[in-house]
Amino acid sequence: MVEDLVAFVKARLIEDRRIAVQASSGAPRPPGQHEDERWEWIHSRTRRPIPLDQRSGSQAWGRASLRTVNVYTQIYTTGGSGHEFRIRDAEVDIDAAMHIARHDPARVLADVAAKLRIVGEYERAVRTAQGPDSDAAAQGEVRALGRVLRQFAHAYADHPDYRPKW
Repeated sequence: MVEDLVAFVKARLIEDRRIAVQASSGAPRPPGQHEDERWEWIHSRTRRPIPLDQRSGSQAWGRASLRTVNVYTQIYTTGGSGHEFRIRDAEVDIDAAMHIARHDPARVLADVAAKLRIVGEYERAVRTAQGPDSDAAAQGEVRALGRVLRQFAHAYADHPDYRPKW
């Protein structure tokens, strides 16, 4: 069961890393995705793009929206039912736009790398706890890091391979 948890968490993190790398590298897109994907900051009142040199400062953000000129479709599963998320030539309000910007590929890659290091620490702790020098501290480290991995897995509870018993 623990091996399944580790494999599940690693697989989800690797998926997150692949998507972040793809988003930031200009790599070929899977079939059905646009090659000319483009978002732009626009003035909320005039709906015209905000030039790069005018995007700094809190005053600019108070009157900005993020707009895409493409269609994005994502289907994901929650509780066994499919949902579709679609944006078409739409605007995203400033709060959603700031959320999108905060989760840029570089940040996602750093987060994934940190979590994969913790998974590695768990695997190292398991090897130590199974070795001849195992003691109560080693067993405690395995239990503590195992609880952390379960929390990582819980973030992907909507994935079809997630197991609530973890």
